[in-house]
Amino acid sequence: MRLENVLAVTGGKLLNAPSISRFDAVALTLKKVTRGALFVARSSEEIAQAIAQGAYGIITDKPVVPEDEEIAWILVDDISCTLPKLLRLWLMVNPRTIFFVSKEVMEFLYHISFDSAVLLLDGESARMSAQIFASSQKQTILCDDRLFLEHIGVGPRRIEPEPVDAEIVSQTLFETSFILKEKYYERLPLVPCMMASFLDAVGTLQTLNAPFTLTHLEYTPSFEPIFVDAKGFRRDFGESDRVLLFADSRLGCRCLTQFDRVRWTRCSLYIPTQIKFQCDIKLPKREYGAIEKLVKLVREELQHPGYSILVDMRSEPFFDTMEKLGLIGHHTMTKGLF
Repeated sequence: MRLENVLAVTGGKLLNAPSISRFDAVALTLKKVTRGALFVARSSEEIAQAIAQGAYGIITDKPVVPEDEEIAWILVDDISCTLPKLLRLWLMVNPRTIFFVSKEVMEFLYHISFDSAVLLLDGESARMSAQIFASSQKQTILCDDRLFLEHIGVGPRRIEPEPVDAEIVSQTLFETSFILKEKYYERLPLVPCMMASFLDAVGTLQTLNAPFTLTHLEYTPSFEPIFVDAKGFRRDFGESDRVLLFADSRLGCRCLTQFDRVRWTRCSLYIPTQIKFQCDIKLPKREYGAIEKLVKLVREELQHPGYSILVDMRSEPFFDTMEKLGLIGHHTMTKGLF
């Protein structure tokens, strides 16, 4: 990569007039620094060692004074925001096979994929950029963040999942038993509305000729039922008559209409005020704004057995807020059915 191109894509300021004009690689850690590399320095203490290992350039958002005038010293505003920009340039000379998959499919891939030839990106853009920098050309990279792919100059290429022949034996609100590849899986944590995404995840790995395992399959954040007691403490699966359901708003009626038919128990639906949510069900609906308000509303609801469906809310921030407000002590994670 040429120095002028690095400056152009990152918007960085060159602090000196170096003799070098190009870099052979990008290194995010000292272990990856080789002669000719551009080193991404997150702390000033690493710089001297990187230079000793042969770095041709230092790019950082920390105040620095050039110590070696032969190499390039580049100052940027925010190194985390710079990484995707730098990656865009890096990919032009280091192409990678990158595909877009839906968020729901990716959640299942995290649980069932174990092949090192398939790289699943996760986290913020800086972390995903670092994962790609550390990847090999032999890996197939999957990402569920369309905006990130646009930022690094990758079109939203999709994988066509192979059809998966699965025979459903039985289904309840929270469990599915089925036969897949002539093997019987009993009472796995799959709600009916998520079965299609699960099969797409399996089909995606089959298309890539990658193995999969269902040994560690758990509920995904898009639709996660958690059993609790009257005070909000987590209980093992099926050990309580009070259930908190954390549901992604994009799933809509696919998930929630089944609860409209549950007449034998109490069921309430909590919808955030900031999104437009349309679902043709007759459940009692309550709106919430701040998460603190939601926590207090649900805490009152837990005085009665039944379901509380929390739309567009994840379990971790919810329970963290309960702790912060002193409504429960430190909560412990449970592992679904296992």
